[in-house]
Amino acid sequence: GGYAGRLNKNCTWLCCAPHGNMGLFYAWDAALRYDHGTVRVNLLLNRASPWLDVDSYLPYEGKIVLKNKQAKEAFVRIPLWVDASLVQAKIGNRQVQNAWFDRYLRFEGLGPDDIVTIEFPLVEKTETWRVKDHVKETVYTLRMKGNTLVEISPPLHPCLYGRRGKYLANEAPMRKVTRYVSEKVLQW
Repeated sequence: GGYAGRLNKNCTWLCCAPHGNMGLFYAWDAALRYDHGTVRVNLLLNRASPWLDVDSYLPYEGKIVLKNKQAKEAFVRIPLWVDASLVQAKIGNRQVQNAWFDRYLRFEGLGPDDIVTIEFPLVEKTETWRVKDHVKETVYTLRMKGNTLVEISPPLHPCLYGRRGKYLANEAPMRKVTRYVSEKVLQW
């Protein structure tokens, strides 16, 4: 299936042909990879797995928590906008020395039930983009928090990006959920 939306009689869109579902699956699947005791966290998204769970506080806070289950080693990709010298990591309550492999932070010697916490300053910036079509040029001001667009002016459309102000909060909203982990690794 594809995706369509209608917020009101003035706002309808259709995007992501049937392959959109596959694209979402591939992004979700590649967010975390496991191979022979090593987990590689490629996207800082909330993700449950048989090997470890990722709790992401982005875009509210620069904080990631890994709850280990089976991994002996983990590599966590830190975004380019993060200053690597300001990243702090702990295993349990113990501060650990950062071991970098390019943009990946490495944690070795992990045991079951270890909790790894990674914290870094969340960068806010404003960018100006000029978009010229065949009639006129429009200048957009975009406010970003990490990788997340939190405000755009002038608005593209009343329906799009209109309720993103909640991401300006500096504390992640928390709620209790039950996570499901499939017994089988899906192959699409």
